[in-house]
Amino acid sequence: SSMFPDVPVFPVLGDDDLVPSSVYPGGAGSAKWLLAKAAALWEKWLPASALVTLQWGGYYTVMAPTGTRVVVLNTAVCDIQNMHNFIDGGASARTQLSWLQSVLTGARAAREPCLITGHIPPGVYSGCWGNYSAAYEELLSQYTDVVIGQLFGHQHSGSFRLLRSPSTTTTPAYGLAYVTPSLTAFRDQNPSFRLYQLSHGPVMVSDVEQYNLHL
Repeated sequence: SSMFPDVPVFPVLGDDDLVPSSVYPGGAGSAKWLLAKAAALWEKWLPASALVTLQWGGYYTVMAPTGTRVVVLNTAVCDIQNMHNFIDGGASARTQLSWLQSVLTGARAAREPCLITGHIPPGVYSGCWGNYSAAYEELLSQYTDVVIGQLFGHQHSGSFRLLRSPSTTTTPAYGLAYVTPSLTAFRDQNPSFRLYQLSHGPVMVSDVEQYNLHL
C-alpha cells in the first residue's frame, strides 16, 4: 500500500495460508476463522460486495479500473492434499463452480471481459483433483468469448497449461492457463516473477515478461 498506492490489488488464498497446510474444511462457514481474517486484512483493497463471497467461500469478483472483471477462485476446494475435498464429496467445489458460472453468464450479458486467477492451476499434475479440474475445463470451454486469461501459481516454476474439453490429450486445446513462478527459492529454483500485459480491442493477454534472480 505504501510503495504502490495506486495499483489495484486482488489477493488470492493459497494452500499455505491454511493451518495445517492444505487443510481446508468443506462446507460453507466451516473455515470462518480464516475467511473472516482474510476479509479484515483485504478490505482496504476490495469492495463490500467482494467481501461477502470472500467470507462465505474464499472467492470473489470485482471490476478492475480498466473495465476487466477479475474473478478470484479459492482453489483449496480442489487441492489433492486436502482430505476434506474427498470427505464432503466435492460439495464445496461444486458450489464454487456454480457461482463461477453465474459470474461468467452475467459478464457475457454485460459484455465484460473476465480475467480468472487462483492459486492451484487446473490439472492433477498441478495439484487439482481430477473431477473438479475436468468440470472446470468443461465450464470454461463454454465461455471462450468471455474469459481473456487465467493466471495461477502454486508450482513455483513458470509454465502453462493447455485446457481441453473433455480433458483428454486427444482433444484440441481451447484455452491457456498461465502458471506464474514464485519469489521463493523453493526446490532450488531461482526467485522469479512475471508481468502480464493486456491489450485492448480485443482485450487479451498479449505479452508475458518473466524476471529471474540468479542465485
